[in-house]
Amino acid sequence: MQIQVNTNNQVKHHIAFLNEEKQLLVSQKWQEDNPYLFTCAASYIKLTPLPDDTIHTFHGNEGQTLYVISLTKTSPSFLALGSRIGKLLLKESITDVSLCLPATTDNVIVVNIEAIIEGILLGNYYYDTFQSKPKYKKIESLFLYSELTTEHFTEPLKQAQIHANAVYLARNLGNTPANLLTPSLFHKQAKEIAKNQQLNFFSLSLDQIKKEGLNLLHAVGKGSVEDPVVVGLRYSYKKDAPTLLLVGKGVTFDSGGISLKPAAKMHEMKTDMCGAAAVLGAMQIISEKKPKINIIALIGLAENLPSGSATKPGDVVTSYDGKTVEILNTDAEGRLILADCISYGIATFQPDAIIDIATLTGACIIALGKEHTGAMTNDQHLYEQLEKIGTNLEEPIWQLPLSKRYRDAVKGTVGDLKNMGTPAEGSSICGATFLEAFVKDTPWVHLDIAGTSAEVPDKDIYPSNGATGVGVKMLAQFAQSWNK
Repeated sequence: MQIQVNTNNQVKHHIAFLNEEKQLLVSQKWQEDNPYLFTCAASYIKLTPLPDDTIHTFHGNEGQTLYVISLTKTSPSFLALGSRIGKLLLKESITDVSLCLPATTDNVIVVNIEAIIEGILLGNYYYDTFQSKPKYKKIESLFLYSELTTEHFTEPLKQAQIHANAVYLARNLGNTPANLLTPSLFHKQAKEIAKNQQLNFFSLSLDQIKKEGLNLLHAVGKGSVEDPVVVGLRYSYKKDAPTLLLVGKGVTFDSGGISLKPAAKMHEMKTDMCGAAAVLGAMQIISEKKPKINIIALIGLAENLPSGSATKPGDVVTSYDGKTVEILNTDAEGRLILADCISYGIATFQPDAIIDIATLTGACIIALGKEHTGAMTNDQHLYEQLEKIGTNLEEPIWQLPLSKRYRDAVKGTVGDLKNMGTPAEGSSICGATFLEAFVKDTPWVHLDIAGTSAEVPDKDIYPSNGATGVGVKMLAQFAQSWNK
């Protein structure tokens, strides 16, 4: 999408905001350039109360259209309003549009232009990669109709595009069919992004995974002809700065393995790598924002498939840090991947804090629905910082407890641990409690995005279907503001 600041465009479609005094927030020049359209809209608004929280459409001569968004005390955020605009323009297949802005720098629209533009970009998202004839057309040119200088908008537009591009990356990865995003293909794409963003890249091949002893990760991928792989990206600030470890679950397709999932909706399991996508998207932002900490990202990638070589329920496997694990259910595979990546990350990089993010448990959807990401932690200070960021970004997280009862539930019978707790009792918590055993004393937050990673159709900032990109901005902003 091309974004320009000028007052000379000849587009037919315009967007304007209406304040609580029922005044259109447009410049005098725009009124003069579009007299008929302005008069029609202003006259109607003056005589007729407009319902809140809707976008009103006015038609001028020669096919002109003005979309008016009312601002009230109950209006959603500017990010959400922008997303509504982006979705409407997508639905109408409008490719060129002008956003009308007042001529003063202190106007609420100009002040919040970054959130509005970011919202428009996010709302206009549509995954059409494999459609020969896409159902919708996306915005090609967005003009800011403003008498202010271009320089006034340079930084807000840059930041909006940085955020949106990273979320687009995560959404695209989550929406890509599993045959076209295998562990090796994800590895290839991550390597290209690291190169483009000037991030240090490293990885562990299957031979290295075996040599290092990441046997839990290996156990997940044994049933597939695709080898598991660990992808690593490093952002370095300076040697004595705090180090943050981000860990993402990247199961590029999850059939459940020998503990096979039901056929219904199994096709959606291509999104079981949305935690990995969130980490990769966050690192793209981090490379642009340059926070004053060191950041290591570890992404464990595998396909979880049944075959003669697949891990069997009841198998006992020795983890990277030496704990033996009874794999009672091969469909509880995400925690196995995360456990080895976390242990490897602690031993190799000695992080000061860890955040892992994963589509870990369907039970989290039952517990929290589609609005909140589940969160569990061993450090309340760390959690509260992340919670505040999530709330501000409209990606709220909700804390679930960790306690002795759940620790006892994941103690093994023939091994040290088992990868399942008591059936139908606190399954999301048991998954996190399993990870806690590998985190040890390092401050840590676990984010379960099973409910929020995809198919959240009724939320303004997310697409009507497919991957949401949840967690990308949250992790990146945490890296910017982390108070150790």
